[in-house]
Amino acid sequence: MKRTLAVLCLALACSFPTGPSFSQTATPTIPPNCCLLQSTNNWDPPTLQGINLAIDLHLHRIYVAETAPSKVTVLGYDGTYQATLGQGLVTVGDAFVALDPVGRAYLAERETGKVWRLKPGGGGTLMNPGFLAAGIRSLHFDASGNFYLMTDGDGLFEFDAGGNQVWIAPSGELSAPTGLVKVGTSLYVADTLNNRIVRYEETGPDSHLYQPLVVEVADSGSNPILPYGLFRDLAGNFYSANFGLSMVIHQAPAGSWTEVSRCSVGDVLDVVVDETGAQYVLAFPVGNVMKLAPCTGWVQPTPTPGYYGLNPPSAGGAYLYPSPVRGGTAQYACRLSASGRLRLKIWNENGELAGEFTGQFPAGAQSLVLDLSRLVPGVYLHRGTIEYDSGSRESLKPGKFAVIR
Repeated sequence: MKRTLAVLCLALACSFPTGPSFSQTATPTIPPNCCLLQSTNNWDPPTLQGINLAIDLHLHRIYVAETAPSKVTVLGYDGTYQATLGQGLVTVGDAFVALDPVGRAYLAERETGKVWRLKPGGGGTLMNPGFLAAGIRSLHFDASGNFYLMTDGDGLFEFDAGGNQVWIAPSGELSAPTGLVKVGTSLYVADTLNNRIVRYEETGPDSHLYQPLVVEVADSGSNPILPYGLFRDLAGNFYSANFGLSMVIHQAPAGSWTEVSRCSVGDVLDVVVDETGAQYVLAFPVGNVMKLAPCTGWVQPTPTPGYYGLNPPSAGGAYLYPSPVRGGTAQYACRLSASGRLRLKIWNENGELAGEFTGQFPAGAQSLVLDLSRLVPGVYLHRGTIEYDSGSRESLKPGKFAVIR
């Protein structure tokens, strides 16, 4: 670390006003309510001992990884209790929660490096039995279903959706990373103890090959940062807990980063943001969740008609959500390069056509709502085709899903 802990603690104890831009060229005008406390979710004190957060924008839920003992507590946006997952699964040490592109919850064990896909009814499925490493600091997924583990020291490991290790960050480049966001082929990392945010550029979609590290945001001396976690909202704004402060930063289209605000709400370990811009920050050491008002005038997302998810599929990709399907409806998400008609066919395990759905959509990420109430329990195959208004056709990646009644 570039600063002693004593200096850092002194800084965190102060009331931070608006920070200057990282380029040190201007002080942005901050909307007055950007850091106003909307609510404190103290529905379960003092037993709520959170260590990191995840958010599901489909179901309007906040996932809190808890310690002593490890489990995941699920809250509504208003702080009301929804569910408990993974209780009893991790027997030693802490674990960190993350959601995959279709909203399934996972836990990564700090002591062993095991990653579990959590089951709604309890227990979980081990995703990476061949990877055992202590000192896990966080778990993250990208839109393709690849997942990333960060460790004490300089560890950053990438796994494909099947749990196979496909990339390791070069030794010595990072120091205790805690946050990650994948945007297209750009992999942004909160390099915590190096006091910076960095980027690895992938050579191509899902190539698992990366160009040398690029520093995006660095500690300027007069504007210290200690980024804990990293989150990108639907409008493209980046957020980091900055340990003691909720820090909002923005990546402009030209690639320059500007700090927008620091909210002095006590020690903070993580931050996630909902579709309205409201921020949920995890207090430390209490472990409860505080909800901050969105910034007036801050860039708000413009949802693509028909799709409102956190991780829209990439070109050619598609998924059916949720899986397993337990109710009567589901959604099929894909991306159109231009306006056209989406046709989806579903087959059962015997190869018999079980359902067919269509919808006309504009360009962009879209979701087709499916009535699956007539499907009997089992495993199904889905395959989508886009018939563009221009006359061209595109076949989408097939996939499987389960129906449980």
